Amino acid sequence: MLRRLLNSSGGLRYHQRAFTHADSLWVPYREAVAEWLEEWPTDARELILFGPSGGYTLPVRFLARFERITCLDPDPLAPIIFRLRHRTVGSRVSWIARDVLLAGRANAGLQAAELERLLAEHPRAVVLFAGLLGQILFLLEERAQEETWPATRTAILRALEGCEWASIHDRLSGSTHTQISSLLGTSFSNASGVTEPVGVTLRSGESADLSRALPDDALRTIFRPPDHPSVFTHGTEEILPSRPRRLLLWQLEPGWTQIMECVRARD
Repeated sequence: MLRRLLNSSGGLRYHQRAFTHADSLWVPYREAVAEWLEEWPTDARELILFGPSGGYTLPVRFLARFERITCLDPDPLAPIIFRLRHRTVGSRVSWIARDVLLAGRANAGLQAAELERLLAEHPRAVVLFAGLLGQILFLLEERAQEETWPATRTAILRALEGCEWASIHDRLSGSTHTQISSLLGTSFSNASGVTEPVGVTLRSGESADLSRALPDDALRTIFRPPDHPSVFTHGTEEILPSRPRRLLLWQLEPGWTQIMECVRARD
């Protein structure tokens, strides 16, 4: 339990940030997420929700669309806080505390059979990854990240084939003391070697709609924190790269910013 509370992706540190900023600094981002989720044209009445934590960034209006919600999060505080923040849908929610995606740090990788079994048990459900896929890289042992994460990501995407699903995930993060990340006037080379302009400007809570994914190299080039030359990529550029998507800027706390990507497998 202690490892679940102290992991680098969430746990106590994330809850502390949320307690401090969820209803203040995070509000523009929360509103942008709510707008994107409202546009999801699904008729499903059941939702499988991966990594909701305390539901800080999930709008109750979206959750209320579903008659049954299955949440998967090993964080022992997640269901308590989620129910406190979303009392009106609490009776619809059940929790799975085990990690269905990863087999554990000693044998880092995907439990493909368990994920496939879960999806088969809920054939009419839609799936939402709520900020989780961009954190899995950092939940793997450091020595195994580079060799394990690509195969894990591929296996997740393969298991989801045929499902209606969506993801909100980290693409890039960095240290910064401004709420503005300027992506305007930068160019990158696409797969065909043709140089294309990016032409996007993001401020906290604003969105940018793209026809397909920008590669990590392009995002790394155009995300330039003024006080720190390095940024972190989250290994998510290969998640539905040809699908339309929306970029959001999330000021996680003063001095730290995330570029979040929202994408659906189909509309």
